[in-house]
Amino acid sequence: MTSVCIEGRCYGAVYGATLPAPIWQQSMRGALQGTEATPFQRPPGRFFSKGSGLDRVSIPNVLGMDLGDALDRLREAGFKVSFGDRVPSEKYPRGRIAEMSPGSGSAEPGTTITLRVSEGSGDEDEPGGDGGGDGDGGGDGGGDTPTFPTEPTLPPEPNVPE
Repeated sequence: MTSVCIEGRCYGAVYGATLPAPIWQQSMRGALQGTEATPFQRPPGRFFSKGSGLDRVSIPNVLGMDLGDALDRLREAGFKVSFGDRVPSEKYPRGRIAEMSPGSGSAEPGTTITLRVSEGSGDEDEPGGDGGGDGDGGGDGGGDTPTFPTEPTLPPEPNVPE
């Protein structure tokens, strides 16, 4: 609004903080006088178009961990987890987390972290196998190489009230 006159006083441009906010503040102070303050209840994240408004937290580095431990660590930190395709890795043995996205840094709780499980280097010797890295989830279960299903099965998400 522009060129507003109230009780003989004229204002050029009027914005929310120039007139309405002080009027609202004065009205609320009077209305709430003698009332005990209560903490603000944060609205659910679905009401925010650019983030949840929650403070960012550190993303745990789960590279090299087994799938179950990685899931536990990320969920305890407040993140959701999804899975990408398996990837060959010279650095991480079959069945270990070889890639995560986003990686290091921080993100808002509730952000989805995508994990990619290593299928190994492709030339490793596996118990009961030919060492060829056939992508079947690995091994015969008799060795120390973990066996994972082709499509990981996740435990249910914990119930979190919104």
